[in-house]
Amino acid sequence: MFFMKYIPPDIHVDIDIIPPNEHDHFYKLITMGMGAHDMHVPSEIAEYELANAELMIYLPVDWDIYQKNQNENNYWPIR
Repeated sequence: MFFMKYIPPDIHVDIDIIPPNEHDHFYKLITMGMGAHDMHVPSEIAEYELANAELMIYLPVDWDIYQKNQNENNYWPIR
């Protein structure tokens, strides 16, 4: 696993990058830390307890995730 840290002003969020492997032919990027803070949820769905969540995105195996120049075409999922 490889962690990339992003430090916003009010919470600490890490992004866990799970590389492709023989079973999953894609990158998985998963936030860690966002779920520690409550989101504002409409009262109509409050009963479903959706106030805490993490984010996950799948990227193709050929995505240049470890680029050095941080080209926005490849870097936007992390930004």
